[in-house]
Amino acid sequence: MCSLTESHPLSSNRTVESKDTQLVHRRLVSILKALSAINGPQQLYKHEPLRRVIFVLSGNADTAIAQLAFSCLLKYKPKHVLTYAQPIQDLFDKKQFQDALLQFRTLQEKGKILEDDRQDLFATLSRVLFGRFVTRDSVGGGRMDSSARRTAIASMLASVYKSNDEIESFLGLVTRPYASLVESDPFV
Repeated sequence: MCSLTESHPLSSNRTVESKDTQLVHRRLVSILKALSAINGPQQLYKHEPLRRVIFVLSGNADTAIAQLAFSCLLKYKPKHVLTYAQPIQDLFDKKQFQDALLQFRTLQEKGKILEDDRQDLFATLSRVLFGRFVTRDSVGGGRMDSSARRTAIASMLASVYKSNDEIESFLGLVTRPYASLVESDPFV
């Protein structure tokens, strides 16, 4: 017989997992807030691995984490991102999302996206868009549901990304979970 403090193998531990997940989420948000307050993170010990982690977190499905990570990334002052920082930041806002996508389309059509910035800009933009692509709708919603948001992102990708290399940065994120299957299959 199980005591009240023991966990039965068939019982649900969702409340414990949920509390642990919430704790990790709160700690991550606190750490990102602290890092976003630091000017000149290049002076920190092991700042380059930290920058890579922040870059990965900027594509998180949780919009709050992704937005904080992007604000931390801006502290590194990357030239390719600073020029386009406002439209990228608008991608995190439900109300500004469609307008931000249109801004990038307009920048592309007017030739205002510099060739020198394209590779790094689209790597960052792909990561942010991927995070928005996999974001689940919250209760109360915004102007777009998830299928409309995904359609808008796909349309923007088709119109703004010019080369296969640029679109591969986004598709690589989408297909990442299946990469091990392809590598292990001898018929692919």
